[in-house]
Amino acid sequence: MATTTAEVRRRRNDLIEQVGRGATPADVFTSASARLRHLVPFDAAAWLATDPATGLPTSPVRIDNLDGVTRDMCGRHWQREVLVDDVNLFRDLARAKVPAASLRATLDEPAASPRYRRFLAPLGLDDELRAVLRVGDAPWGTVTLWRREGQAPFTPRETALVAGLAAPLGEALRRHARPAEELTGRGEHGRRHDRPGLLLFNADGEVVSVNDEAREWLAELPPEPSVPTDHGVAVPVWLLITMFRASAIRQGAGDGTARTRVRTRTGR
Repeated sequence: MATTTAEVRRRRNDLIEQVGRGATPADVFTSASARLRHLVPFDAAAWLATDPATGLPTSPVRIDNLDGVTRDMCGRHWQREVLVDDVNLFRDLARAKVPAASLRATLDEPAASPRYRRFLAPLGLDDELRAVLRVGDAPWGTVTLWRREGQAPFTPRETALVAGLAAPLGEALRRHARPAEELTGRGEHGRRHDRPGLLLFNADGEVVSVNDEAREWLAELPPEPSVPTDHGVAVPVWLLITMFRASAIRQGAGDGTARTRVRTRTGR
């Protein structure tokens, strides 16, 4: 861990320089996560790109050292982000003057947070630091850092340091976005996707049917954390979150937005 002001500045500058060299958003997360540990130690982390138009998670998704957490649990964790009122929600941080906050600094009693009671505590996690990686008002990603029981809570200095990285990391992600006019209407093998892929979910969020077009679309996505199904396909975590968002709207919750954009292997 960096201790002196000069060392913190040096490591911060190195992090910003290295993420700027990433060839893909996944590279940005890999580089940032490895270097951020030396500035703000953490036991586990989750990095998600977001659609700047909607704020919804998209690809890529990176999860570091979250032992005991299944992909389905990650999806359920994000379901709570939509349906359960709590502190430091990403949609609130995206609009906040400071786009980062820690759980224990926000609440005198962390158990007042449903997320702490039902997600963090059962996993032995004791504090959480969240940030929205934004450029101006546009959110390009999020990061969540966790510390286990027995570790010191995140300090105001550490929260301020992560908040100060929000714009550089957001800019590193933004640079990988390509203008729509550069994209063709054809897939990797020249086939034209002129029909929608359809995945049908039940009320419990389980996939009950998948059409052939959906299988083709899913096959074009880059590898990332996904939830397996009984239908021979794996559903990306970001897609589960979009589905939960749609379910929330059906129940009269959420903000009415349940769509997101994701880049395929071919750059579409």
